[in-house]
Amino acid sequence: MNIARIIAAGSLAVGLAGIASAAVNNPGSPYIIHVSGSTAFRGQYTTGEIAALTAGLTVANGFSAGTVPGTGTSKSSFTVKDTFTCVHGVDANNNEIVFINHWTGSVAGVVDLAQANLISYIPVANVPAINVAAVSLPTTENAAPLMSMTDAAAGDCATVCKSSGGNAAAKAAGAAITAAGMTDAGVTSGTAGFVSTVDFEWVMGANSAAAPAITNVTQDNAQALLSGGVLPAQYLTGVSADGATAVFYVGRNEDSGTRVLSQAESWAYGTGSSVGLGAATKQYMIDQAIAGYPANVGYSSLAAESGNIVDFKIWPGNWGMNTKATISWATPGHSGYNGGGDVEAVLQSPNPVSALPSTGSFTSPVTGVAYTGQVFLTCIGTADAASLFTASPAGTALKYNGVTYSKANIENGTYALSNFEHSYYILGGAAANSLAVVANGASIKLALDTVADAVYNSGLGASNTDAGICGATAVTFPAILNRGKTAGSYIH
Repeated sequence: MNIARIIAAGSLAVGLAGIASAAVNNPGSPYIIHVSGSTAFRGQYTTGEIAALTAGLTVANGFSAGTVPGTGTSKSSFTVKDTFTCVHGVDANNNEIVFINHWTGSVAGVVDLAQANLISYIPVANVPAINVAAVSLPTTENAAPLMSMTDAAAGDCATVCKSSGGNAAAKAAGAAITAAGMTDAGVTSGTAGFVSTVDFEWVMGANSAAAPAITNVTQDNAQALLSGGVLPAQYLTGVSADGATAVFYVGRNEDSGTRVLSQAESWAYGTGSSVGLGAATKQYMIDQAIAGYPANVGYSSLAAESGNIVDFKIWPGNWGMNTKATISWATPGHSGYNGGGDVEAVLQSPNPVSALPSTGSFTSPVTGVAYTGQVFLTCIGTADAASLFTASPAGTALKYNGVTYSKANIENGTYALSNFEHSYYILGGAAANSLAVVANGASIKLALDTVADAVYNSGLGASNTDAGICGATAVTFPAILNRGKTAGSYIH
């Protein structure tokens, strides 16, 4: 067994002991399951965990009526969309289980699962007891009890990755993903090959002053923004007066399935080649009045908007991937924010839509002089977008290729920004974190299958604020299935 698993398993707090019922398996010594992956789908997956670990909290098992799983987060209050979360309960098979989550991004999740990388989690010793909500749990990156391999990865990117670039670490990661032979979790969802769809929208950030009336992003607009980073607003509105306002792209890092999807859905993957994570990508980072710019090493995920936008700049080069610092790109603009919640938070920051210090270095191809204002756009998961739309001032939902985001338009095939969400684990028996070789692997597999099936059968998709349509519903729409069940995913 890997030493990180020994450390984690031996760090249980006294508060976890003493489950009352003998009907519960392993009472007080729960199976610890570490999960990483898609930030766009973190809310839905965590909701599935809560549902799965509520099933065994019955009066027959010795619990009081109304007992719920214990939940924890590293933020000030628990929400299912937090980056670091944990859920502690009992499943329908009477197993006491703790899911500990670090939502790193779809690409990062499959990279870390394939390579058995150690990533940071909430310490096992800090997991709250059943029926307790705990907040502000530590996630210090360098504390040994926090480091563990991931047991499962939620992802909307492929498990076959290629690298055409010169980064040796990226090539090794791509080869490891291809060789890992990941399995789709779930008795039902595993057979289907996915748990749900996951949906995305183009949005404009919150603006505190009059901004161009941008309502739509075309595929060509998307290609130009992803590969060049900036466009005159006139190209999106058709209004000549908007030529003096720049549209800048703010987006996710290379760990992200959202990034793969937005590039894959733009012309030529947004880079002029078939490489989904291409070196031509240009993105910008935001300077918030309170939080400032993110740091290259271990910046904390943003809980919410942190003051007005006071500056911005192209994303610096040599920025390491969130959970794999050895994979980095020298090209300025190539990287981006660690999670969809971070992109949402920075775009919630009110933007003055007037000249900021950095805008003087950008010249409008329409006016021939420096831009006099700016707005910020992104492609983001719909659950995070929904939070942006409730900000004050609020962000703006944009059509894609003239089509409004809705479940109906995904179902009929007219809205393209949707992908398939998977829950992966490894059963091959050779990898250090394969469930065929780890302690309690069979029970962990059973729990992960339960969560995957809970999401698959959840009814997810009943409203337009949900991040996807559950698999049991999605399979009834040919327009969805005809897109194929796996997204292309490349590491350059």
